[in-house]
Amino acid sequence: MKAELPKLVAQFDVRFRVGDKVRCKDLKKLRKRLYALKGDIQFVHGKGQRKHPLQKAIELVDEYIARQKQFYDYSHMHKNTGVARAIALTSPSGY
Repeated sequence: MKAELPKLVAQFDVRFRVGDKVRCKDLKKLRKRLYALKGDIQFVHGKGQRKHPLQKAIELVDEYIARQKQFYDYSHMHKNTGVARAIALTSPSGY
């Protein structure tokens, strides 16, 4: 996720800085800035229609937000058991 965000931001020329940690708050700001670019673009779904690159980017950021929330919930649920450390070390997304 951390490596993919700068590419996504550069594609749409949006101001966004990726720090040491990617936080939900930052991802929500990015989603808000991407929605500001929407204009009169019609978002589509279903068979036989192609998604606009902006729609794909917004859906990707939404997925990242959901993953961050899930990780946050798991880490706080297992805070004192040591499972949170194991989740962080084995996570493929580089947390």
